Amino acid sequence: MYIEVDDLSREAVHGLLAEHLADMRATSPPDSVHALDLPGLRDPSVTVWTLWDEETVLGTVALRELSPAEGEIKSMRTATEARGRGVATRLLAHLVD
Repeated sequence: MYIEVDDLSREAVHGLLAEHLADMRATSPPDSVHALDLPGLRDPSVTVWTLWDEETVLGTVALRELSPAEGEIKSMRTATEARGRGVATRLLAHLVD
């Protein structure tokens, strides 16, 4: 498994983000869906990382830089089929490092 900065150009990543938005809309009150779509994640202040197992995207995390010392997690998702494999733990550890 490896983690990389993502440019959000691959269809596999688009699919994972679509799954995330659909789940957020289905499980959150309409006025409380705080998930960024592709244009929001492409904002220059946001960096997106993805975790891969060969050619399969397993998860993603995004961070908005608020200052040189502060950031805000803007999006995080583990693919349904990858849950329980430590994907979120790896992504968060990478983000903190």
